[in-house]
Amino acid sequence: PAPPSTTELETLAIAAVGEYDAAADSTSVTLDRPLLHRHFADDVLTDADGAHWPRIALAAPVGLVGNFSNVAVLTDEEDAQHGGAIVIGGSLTGTWVGTANVSDIELWRLGKFALQQPAVRFDYVGQSAALERQAALGADESVLARVAFGQSQAGAVEINGGQAILLDGCVFHETLRSAVWVGKASAHDVVRIERNAAFGTLRHPSESNAWIRQFAAFLLEVRVASLVGNVAAGSADTGFVYRPHLADGACAAGADGSAPLERHELNEAVGCMVGLFVLRACPDASLCARCAAVRGFVAWK
Repeated sequence: PAPPSTTELETLAIAAVGEYDAAADSTSVTLDRPLLHRHFADDVLTDADGAHWPRIALAAPVGLVGNFSNVAVLTDEEDAQHGGAIVIGGSLTGTWVGTANVSDIELWRLGKFALQQPAVRFDYVGQSAALERQAALGADESVLARVAFGQSQAGAVEINGGQAILLDGCVFHETLRSAVWVGKASAHDVVRIERNAAFGTLRHPSESNAWIRQFAAFLLEVRVASLVGNVAAGSADTGFVYRPHLADGACAAGADGSAPLERHELNEAVGCMVGLFVLRACPDASLCARCAAVRGFVAWK
């Protein structure tokens, strides 16, 4: 990688699709040109090594980042830094609380860098941010499922004062600043982030050099309800910024007795300047003597 402007992310077109091989459970595709970089895929540990994990297989992630939906919202200008934006939120008095259920669409070059407006923002202010008020109004969980974000100008999804929100199976491609940012004003343990992939998380070329603002493919300033099966591939800053849960019981060395995670449940950072940045778990100093529980991450390359 050559941050802050580039990583080894490669974007190619599919020229042809082969037949499905049932025995190998795979389908071969032909790309429109050769790859420029070496992308690793192999076992790095096997059963014979006798390690904690019986087998570790690492492979550069591959994702379909566009042209899969017949609904696309885009800013036409290739070099635009002032595209459209979608805002879901609530009123200061709590009279109104908005929700969204969006799936299987593409959002390209959205966001406004000068105004720090991401492509999609959940913004609950005042009384609308209170979970009790949202429950009283019968606000359902908001869902973004299988949405493709391409070249978002000031981040892709930002959550402030968030209610129950699920991000499931979304793809983020060449995001300028964080692909997913759950801000510290959001409630703990209500946002679910599952099976998403961020390919290429980059510093905006107009970003000030006077100071460094940390960004990440997944920037999570509060504890989330679930973080499962996500991939941060090629970040010019951090893969995951994570607020862990406090561990139950006393601190003890070794395994805590939890069931081992399956491979598809792990969160993976590959080709990032920093794979995992762990924030302090304790909300106040009186609880800082307790241990934090961090599990389910793989970082490599």
